[in-house]
Amino acid sequence: DVALSLGGRMHLATGTSIATPFVTARIAADPGLYRLKTAKLRAALAASTEDLGAPGPDPVFGAGLLMANPGCGG
Repeated sequence: DVALSLGGRMHLATGTSIATPFVTARIAADPGLYRLKTAKLRAALAASTEDLGAPGPDPVFGAGLLMANPGCGG
């Protein structure tokens, strides 16, 4: 879930649409990623993902939690 402020109220959103900006930012923040071909990019992202729930992708957690590059701070 991602907390969003809509009309001054907090809402939780989930799914591919809400995850896309985070994955895009992760790729943009690491020049080593955005130069990769698709298959290698997917493998690199998978390697930096923390599996949640049952092992492997699932309908609740998708592919898991994408971890930021340590150089991103926070």
